[in-house]
Amino acid sequence: MIKRQRYNQDFKRKLAHELIMGIASTAEISKREGISSTTLNKWRNEHTTADYNTDEQEVGELKKRVRDLEETVSELALENHI
Repeated sequence: MIKRQRYNQDFKRKLAHELIMGIASTAEISKREGISSTTLNKWRNEHTTADYNTDEQEVGELKKRVRDLEETVSELALENHI
């Protein structure tokens, strides 16, 4: 019987983050950690839906803040030009 390795949620989240952000490829992490690419893709999908769906509101707020700051910068640039 094969003994299964159990990984904690922080470890899974860390590897999923590396995949999502493009820090490392599935093959690189699979080779480095000795975890199958199927398992890594499953973790990535789980954390993409769980972690990043909750961040949609924050992303919307940040986009609004960026628009406001861009408007302020353009107003200041116009004042400096005049």
